[in-house]
Amino acid sequence: MKERISKEGRAFKAEFFKTVSTMVVAAFSLVAALAWNNAITETLQRYLNPGSRILSWFLYAVIVTLIAVLVTYYVGRIAAKYKKEEE
Repeated sequence: MKERISKEGRAFKAEFFKTVSTMVVAAFSLVAALAWNNAITETLQRYLNPGSRILSWFLYAVIVTLIAVLVTYYVGRIAAKYKKEEE
């Protein structure tokens, strides 16, 4: 009985640290994304004509969305490849 509890405790501890590390990485990723958003926003505001801002913002949103989709797709493929190799 004591061995079973100890094994479950180790499994819980491993899962806890895995979850916390995932959350920390997500938090830093959010901070990095916000920093890039500010940098890109400031750059666009500096170089755009005042009348073309709305169209430029939509273009910016579309480009960033496409990049996010592509990165997510390729990261998912790489993760699946490593998961397959692990099994």
